[in-house]
Amino acid sequence: MCAILTAGAVSSVAFFVHQRGSFVQATRFPGYVLEGKLTADLDSAYEEALPVRGLAAGLYGAASYVLFGEGRPGVLIGADGWLFTTEEFETAPHLEGGVGRSVARIVSVRDRLARLGVDLAVAVVPAKAAVHGEQLGGHRFPDRAWQRYDLVLRGLAAHGIAAPDLRARLIAAKARQPMYLRTDTHWSVAGASQAARAVAAAIARRADMPRSEVTLTAQEPVDHEGDLVKFLALGPFQQALGPEHDRIVPLRARTESADQAADLFGEVPIPVALVGTSYSADPTWSFAAALSAELSADVLNVAADGLGAFRPMEDYLASPELRDRPPAVVVWELPERYLDDGPESEEPARRAAGGTG
Repeated sequence: MCAILTAGAVSSVAFFVHQRGSFVQATRFPGYVLEGKLTADLDSAYEEALPVRGLAAGLYGAASYVLFGEGRPGVLIGADGWLFTTEEFETAPHLEGGVGRSVARIVSVRDRLARLGVDLAVAVVPAKAAVHGEQLGGHRFPDRAWQRYDLVLRGLAAHGIAAPDLRARLIAAKARQPMYLRTDTHWSVAGASQAARAVAAAIARRADMPRSEVTLTAQEPVDHEGDLVKFLALGPFQQALGPEHDRIVPLRARTESADQAADLFGEVPIPVALVGTSYSADPTWSFAAALSAELSADVLNVAADGLGAFRPMEDYLASPELRDRPPAVVVWELPERYLDDGPESEEPARRAAGGTG
């Protein structure tokens, strides 16, 4: 197996050098590597030349990954098996204007909720590459991308919207546990729990929020293959050469009344509604559970996967749930990388790199 892979990798490299020129010369240009142009050229040339495309692609992906630290467009390979989405490194041409449009959209939502007597808190999810920059290997998180988060928080603060600095919180906590998954765009359970603690502190002033006794319990461990692994394109060599799966221990929140009512929110006011993306919608990361435990309150999770940052909120604003039984507080989770180009940042082509939303 190793001999076959080695021979295939060597022949892959030789083919590329013959077709495209010196690989070493190409890698002197960081953008060529970061944007995935090198791998795209390799894929195109190699697959056109060999008839057995599945094996060829696997050999080619293995050669790119093992020898060159390269994946397909959309992934950046860091140190120690860490993978990052290149989407986090990209910023809109007019950063300030894009952030301004996103902030204006959030302010509009805040005002609509306020007319119903509902408070809004915003959880701006920082870029994984900004929090775990030490795992970027030879790469560097751009200053302009770093500024994006600051612009969002300053814009929200200027309008009096509660939005804790989750980036600072996660950076401070990462020495104890990773705040994000190695092979996935999403935060770890530890990172989600830290975020929940910060958000809960930001809305603790809402004294009239209905409270419950919440028990948080650990579930069975899960071996998770991250959403960025597919960009390595290792094919049949995935198990042998791919990064180890992330080990996750999800959390489950149970309130005192959960065993006594079929409809948890049927007869009592809704304390908190959680709106957001896959960072909130997927129970594996446990953000909703951690938020419920931190607030000692039930959380109605209406987050949605794959709809971007703004669509889930629009859907909730138009829903019978909000109209008939408005909560005390809405927590709106928003990944920062969607906020630098206003609502236009939800275009599927721009979200495709991370595969989440």
